[in-house]
Amino acid sequence: MALTDNLINYWKLDESSGNAADSVGSLTLTATTSPTYGAALINNGLVGNSGGYLRNSASNSSLGTATAWTINCWVWMSSTPSGVNDYFFGMCDTTNQLEYDIYYREDGALRLRGERVKHGVAAVKVESVTTLSTSTWHMLTFTFSTSQIELFLDGVSVGTTATSGTGSSGGTAGTSIGATAAGAQPIRTNVKTDEYGIWTRQLSGAEITSLYNSGAGLAYPFITNLSLNITADSTAIGESKTIVEADTINKTDSSAVGETVALSKQNYVNITTDSTAIGEVVTMRLFSNISPTADSTAIGETVTLQEVLQGIAVTDSTAISDADTINLRSFVNVNESTAIGETVTLQDVEQGVVVTDSTAVSDTPTLSMKSYISATDSTIIGESVSITESTPVTGSGYSFVVFID
Repeated sequence: MALTDNLINYWKLDESSGNAADSVGSLTLTATTSPTYGAALINNGLVGNSGGYLRNSASNSSLGTATAWTINCWVWMSSTPSGVNDYFFGMCDTTNQLEYDIYYREDGALRLRGERVKHGVAAVKVESVTTLSTSTWHMLTFTFSTSQIELFLDGVSVGTTATSGTGSSGGTAGTSIGATAAGAQPIRTNVKTDEYGIWTRQLSGAEITSLYNSGAGLAYPFITNLSLNITADSTAIGESKTIVEADTINKTDSSAVGETVALSKQNYVNITTDSTAIGEVVTMRLFSNISPTADSTAIGETVTLQEVLQGIAVTDSTAISDADTINLRSFVNVNESTAIGETVTLQDVEQGVVVTDSTAVSDTPTLSMKSYISATDSTIIGESVSITESTPVTGSGYSFVVFID
């Protein structure tokens, strides 16, 4: 079972002032006589101040009707009591006239007690005559199962006592931390207390050991040893990877966010150097190969390869939305540093295009029949050039030469 199973109330006591919230149920404890919060076992806790405590005056019958229960808490004191009681916890159910207390008292000997009081009948206690080490946090666990109460100190059982049945009359309803159920005998100024939990089942020895956690405690919601390792991406969020058949994927982007890689049929993709690639999509089929390794800030780029022995080299450092289509052993090299929205289409065999405009926008070269074009104008915008056969083309401020072999 999980430690959260049958947990009905949990007070972390992490407040800095005021009432104490119930992290599991709805049993808020009201600040009474100005209690003090301060550094405790886990975050804050209740610190004794000669009168302050936390209390809810309602009758709580959840334990009175349960066949088993557990109450767990932590306490710390700088000195042991002398002639007084330190009441750490008290709960009274006036429906069944049952009260449950955990306290430490001195009456010629120091006694740590868990008590099940049947009001009007008898008080049944389980106790350990022991001197708690001071300036040390101790975990106290008080359990009941069918006909027996048991007390644990720091995860180790210190005694059991048989008890059953209910009381008849005389109890005062209430649930308190740092005092009796009725709000009497509050803890001393040199006492701290923290992390209160109530279960309607008897915790196992292993669960009690888990709560003790080698003296460090374990607070609700009782989560330990969490780890997250998504390959080598230290901040990968929402990343989706689908790999089928004989696929290999290697992702080492330290800040890749939302990237999707899909592989099928003996393909290989290695996206290793884009430190800020976001939303990049790579699709590969039929023994193709792609290595987009030089784009340091490529965003939204889409590359599609089909058939066999194709290759594309995209070296733009800031290429955005380049759309390249390659068929039948063709090759394209787009090396503009600021090319935006440019489309290059090659057809037939042994064709090549070199576009070197540093600010070319929407240039559309159309080539056929083993032609060659070199467009070197740095500010040509929207120009369309069509070349066929062996006709040379010239113009003011620029020239073209066509070679036909």
